[in-house]
Amino acid sequence: MLTRRDALLLCAGGALAATRPLAAMPDRVLNAADVHVSGYPTVEAVRWIGERLAAATGGELGVRVYHSVQL
Repeated sequence: MLTRRDALLLCAGGALAATRPLAAMPDRVLNAADVHVSGYPTVEAVRWIGERLAAATGGELGVRVYHSVQL
């Protein structure tokens, strides 16, 4: 029997899959938040770490950066 929670998870997964092509999506995405604007050294450092992480894992891991108090 499909529970309400299962239905919500299915809908959320479908919405997430529709936002970006699956081939471009890393297997796992780490989220990073910063209060500073894009271009600030700490924001750029996290982006650099994300690029290095993606290169080292063959794209299996990725980092999504939220800057300027987006969260």
